[in-house]
Amino acid sequence: KGIEALNASERPGILALRKVCSLVEDELTEESVGFAFGPRINAAGRLDSAMPALEMLLADTLEEASLLAEQLDQQNKQRQDIVKKIAEEAIELVEQHYLADRVLVVDAAHWNPGVVGIVASRLVEKYHRPVILLCHDAEKGTAKGSGRSIAAFDLFAELTVCSDILPHFGGHPAAAGMTLLSDDVALLRERLNAQAADLPDEAFIGTVEIDLRLNVSDISIGLIEEMGR
Repeated sequence: KGIEALNASERPGILALRKVCSLVEDELTEESVGFAFGPRINAAGRLDSAMPALEMLLADTLEEASLLAEQLDQQNKQRQDIVKKIAEEAIELVEQHYLADRVLVVDAAHWNPGVVGIVASRLVEKYHRPVILLCHDAEKGTAKGSGRSIAAFDLFAELTVCSDILPHFGGHPAAAGMTLLSDDVALLRERLNAQAADLPDEAFIGTVEIDLRLNVSDISIGLIEEMGR
């Protein structure tokens, strides 16, 4: 119903967003929302204030909405550059210091807390280990960040075991956010690795779940369209 409404929408904000995403003539799908609209709307809040995204969606004129949509598009490109740079730095730290760890807790002072969750997901894909990325705030003496995990390691449950050094945390088995004292980061790393010590080696090998084997002759345009529906 939401996608139907988006396709029929004449709201300036939606029309402007379509234009910056090069989706003017296209029928919108869940992919349009997930990979074109979503990242641009989210970019503002990840880098600064989310208000430009709200103002764009509420804009009364196409001119106002277009200016805001362009701003969001630029912020999304900026966000992509920041994610790429942090990922490169985080991978370098892992390779230098933490390659033997079962849980990767990686920290730096200058990273943007709004995007570390995205980077953590990329590191999970690369290393198939739970990953927590933290940014330090020197004034407050705290570290804030996000974690992503693998099926064998319930991140929220394992963080709960460390709740005495985690004044703020929340999430679920696959992902979590947290704030702790900068002085406790090394202890968190040590504890989580100890908690993961009993997991079998197979838990750290990426797997692909296969529902059904098909021969090439089984695959048709009709089947692909049916799966798309």
